[in-house]
Amino acid sequence: MNNGWPQNYDPNRPPSGIPPPGQYSGSPIPFPTSSGYTPQYPGTPSNYGSGFPPVQPMAPSTYGSPAPIHHSSGQFPLSLPPSPYPMPSSPYSTPPSQYPPPVISTPQYPPPQNPYPPQSLYSSNHQYPPQPSQYPPPTQYPPQVSQYPPQASQYPPQASQYPPQHPPVNPEFGLPQTSQYPPQQSQPSYQTIQQPPSQYPSNPPAMNPSAYDFSDVRVQLAAQEQSQSLTASSTQPSFSNLASVASSASIPSSASSSSSHPNSSFNLGEWVRSTMSSKAIVKVDEVGQPPSKTSMSEEDLINFLKSGDTLHRVYANATKKKDVKLSKDDPHVLKMGVFKSVPLRYVDSIRKGKKTQIFEKNKSSTVQSANYCFSIVLSSKKTYDFYCANPSQLDVWICALSVAVREAQDNSDRGYVRRVWNQHGGRALSRSGIIDMLFRLNFTTSSSYIEQQISRVDQNGDRKLNFDEFVTLVELLRSRKEFDFLFESYSQLNPQMTAEQFLIFLRDEQKETQYNLEICKLIIAHFEGGQMTLTKKGFSKFMSSNLNLAFDPRNGEIFQDMSHPLTHYYVNSSHNTYLEGDQLTSNSSLECYRRVLQSGCRCVELDCWDGKDGEPDIYHGHTLTSKIKFRDVIETINEYAFVTSPYPVILSLENHCGAEQQLKMANHMKEIFGNSLALGNSGKDPTKFPYLESPTALKGKFLLKGKMLKTFGADEALTIMHDPETAAQLDKTKKDFCTQLSDILFLGTVGIKDFDANLPAKVSWEMISLSEDQTKKFLEKSPAKFAEFNRDQFCRVYPKGTRVDSSNYDPNPGWNAGCQIVALNFQTWGDMMWLNRGKFLNNGNSGYILKPAPLLASENFSWDPKNPKIFGKIRNLTVKILSGRTFPKTSNGTKGEVIDPFVIVRMHGLPGDSRSYQTGMIKNNGFNPEWNETFSFPILYSELATLVFVVKDQDTVRDDTVGYYSVPVEAIRPGHRIIPLKNYVSDEVIPFANILCHFTLE
Repeated sequence: MNNGWPQNYDPNRPPSGIPPPGQYSGSPIPFPTSSGYTPQYPGTPSNYGSGFPPVQPMAPSTYGSPAPIHHSSGQFPLSLPPSPYPMPSSPYSTPPSQYPPPVISTPQYPPPQNPYPPQSLYSSNHQYPPQPSQYPPPTQYPPQVSQYPPQASQYPPQASQYPPQHPPVNPEFGLPQTSQYPPQQSQPSYQTIQQPPSQYPSNPPAMNPSAYDFSDVRVQLAAQEQSQSLTASSTQPSFSNLASVASSASIPSSASSSSSHPNSSFNLGEWVRSTMSSKAIVKVDEVGQPPSKTSMSEEDLINFLKSGDTLHRVYANATKKKDVKLSKDDPHVLKMGVFKSVPLRYVDSIRKGKKTQIFEKNKSSTVQSANYCFSIVLSSKKTYDFYCANPSQLDVWICALSVAVREAQDNSDRGYVRRVWNQHGGRALSRSGIIDMLFRLNFTTSSSYIEQQISRVDQNGDRKLNFDEFVTLVELLRSRKEFDFLFESYSQLNPQMTAEQFLIFLRDEQKETQYNLEICKLIIAHFEGGQMTLTKKGFSKFMSSNLNLAFDPRNGEIFQDMSHPLTHYYVNSSHNTYLEGDQLTSNSSLECYRRVLQSGCRCVELDCWDGKDGEPDIYHGHTLTSKIKFRDVIETINEYAFVTSPYPVILSLENHCGAEQQLKMANHMKEIFGNSLALGNSGKDPTKFPYLESPTALKGKFLLKGKMLKTFGADEALTIMHDPETAAQLDKTKKDFCTQLSDILFLGTVGIKDFDANLPAKVSWEMISLSEDQTKKFLEKSPAKFAEFNRDQFCRVYPKGTRVDSSNYDPNPGWNAGCQIVALNFQTWGDMMWLNRGKFLNNGNSGYILKPAPLLASENFSWDPKNPKIFGKIRNLTVKILSGRTFPKTSNGTKGEVIDPFVIVRMHGLPGDSRSYQTGMIKNNGFNPEWNETFSFPILYSELATLVFVVKDQDTVRDDTVGYYSVPVEAIRPGHRIIPLKNYVSDEVIPFANILCHFTLE
């Protein structure tokens, strides 16, 4: 099958012009001259003949238009006739209607040192030539002559359509105006075809056209461009003005400029520095104590921890001797005795002295001097407290733990390799050891290829690799040819890229308008060991790093307005939080509360039942699930509630206890939460409190939700509100309720039957709870009224009772209707939990997402989740899935088997926006599969849209999941971006496993 291309098409013929940065010129097309001469190309055949040969179209490509072709006489640009062959559609091209009319101008530019990439880069076997991710702003875009082969829908207007106008000077690139655009010289008789200024380096050398042989079209083109200049007018527009024009015209608002992003306080330089930092900052609190010092080296300190030492562990009422040392299995885990292990990656700080509650409670005479004491404080604020035999032992422990924690929290690729290296023994590796280490890092490729790369990095030829050599090997194996193309395009085929060229790449290709020259130099110095120019290796490191992830770091901070009433936000919510598995027989665990709170969840559920010992239990009633104590759960929630987010945590109390144990519940929460417990709303006059407080006003607070007794003034009318979620409600009377518990409830549950009937007066703290089936019914019957109700009232959605396997439902219908709390089973990972995880990554993973404006309209509310109006312009997200790296084998795979990966990409949002695509399968290649497949997603409302990537391993029986990643559409950065693959059951990033994609949001 030739897809309409001529049978004699030869993709290996030489290129026909100078391809601009990011653009592929396609198949070369020979052309005649007045003398019958056809230009010669270095390293290519010269017997193409003279005269017009048969027209041959360019190679099937989606990377833009070919470069213009110039007549060798230099008198006019050559425009070839239209091609009779169909051209493939291009996601990277823009219809003519989107081009504002630029103009002919005559700047002076230097010639490229080598205008042609190596012939191998244009071979038919390579599917990925560089391309422009988006066209420049109107006044920056140069005039073009007719392209070959013409495409009416993809190519810009002809140069003759443009009125004269000067292109802008770009002082922000660090290019002096006088040196970039020298005084205008006399114009030659021929017309030049202008290339985008961003291709060319600054300070062009002067050229005299008569000094060159114009028989070579490459020299002719360079001479034409160098012989002309641009008058530096004082009326020229500035780059910042052009950026603002572009942001309001052709470039999407969410990705075009820093000013368009609502996070205006984002500090790019600070983020770049913290992201590039390979060493964690270990907080050592030595206030009031002499600083710890030791003469031991870092290596000696780590060896000291491996050998271990005896310390006294301090408890509230006792002390015990403990042998403390690093684990033999994992040198980044601290063992305390036989059973207790502390992962050092969770350490928040090391405190010298007696500075914790444990020390305050312990009054033992053996723990008197602060000079002998220290504490390890975890991010959850849990502490491990010790006292030493003498101050010298204390200093060694403080210094040794600082080194160990820093290494354990090194999140760079090198840090991860170092941890695996240490687990493997930490010594130079033989060939078999190298293969085993690569296998641990998911580098599953042919042994011959690995042998070839090992020979390249084995500097002393001893057939062993030390750590630095092994890191170099890993970098070689991770390299991508896509990055090589981009580097060669923007460095003008030079072996090094200047900071100015790197800045142009970031702005033109990646649409990064916040970057400046100083930040570019900082990045180059980091990836090049202090050098000021970027090599291909350093460029590849940058493109593979966390600086180039698809997720916009501005969305990784809390940037939304958090002063709205609480009901204006989506809340990250968990159902039956205590369960580890199904709803019938699984264990109940405190760890479940720790995990969900640390992930950013802000609403947890507690099913409370009378305990036989007089203390309330938490479990799934009338089932075989295990029981945990209510007090233990409250203590765990108090410990982990605000580790990830400072905003309020809602405790959904499903209360099945009698009055006596309800009183104990109330007392436990008052004692443990203390001042962090928000004041209850029971007894308040709802007319005086039409709205709930904001997340900002409720920072650090616990909000209790349950069945509430409400009394208004002296009337004391008792109203018992039954929660429809409870399957078997007991016949409650006033004596069954504990007033002390009701008084501390912040939210009360009510029932509702119909949104079409006259609704009772709104009470801001009342919440309705609906099963997923009830939610569907209301969406079918009264979608607009349902959404309007949810504007100011809380609505909680939970899974239907038949989901005994703890499976999850689609949360999108509830979110689209404005339901704030759409509770999912966090213990069951899959499509819906991946979607939930991606949605709440936004706004700094705070657990609160401000609902879109149409769902909050106070007047003329017109949002209908079933038939939403178009609020603004329909947008289109184009996703090109290019390649993958180091996908691990699944747990179900056969030993020695290589996976057959494919990628599923799903859009979740409004009904019309939701769709799914799948790439082809790559047989037996989890190491470096390539797809180069493009998918388009029209989006009606992007604020409600989330994109989910899932990598699967094709199997005859069942396709196994390798990993996933999800990201809100509004948080996707355009350009070539890395999608880090996450473990589909633990949400941890799989080291080195990623997908390279190209994004365009129009």
